[in-house]
Amino acid sequence: MEAQVWTVIGLLAATLIGSLVYLGGRIEGQGTRIDALATRMDARFDRIDERFDRVDERFDRVEARSDILAIRIDALSAQLGDRIYELASKLEDHLRWHAS
Repeated sequence: MEAQVWTVIGLLAATLIGSLVYLGGRIEGQGTRIDALATRMDARFDRIDERFDRVDERFDRVEARSDILAIRIDALSAQLGDRIYELASKLEDHLRWHAS
């Protein structure tokens, strides 16, 4: 009877150790897969960062062009205002000429 008990204890211990070794291998395999996926995701994030950098560069160029455009618009509006005042005075002179 004692031999049977020790046999059962040995079988249980072997089963538990075998299960732990098997699960440890499976967990290690999952860790390897997770590491591979993390590497791929890092590469994707790097590509996304590069795209954002290019968008930022383009935005900076557009912003610089808009500053230049704003300066040009201000200059043109000043010229246009001067021209309107000049034409307004000529129109007033013309209207005075007709009124007299």
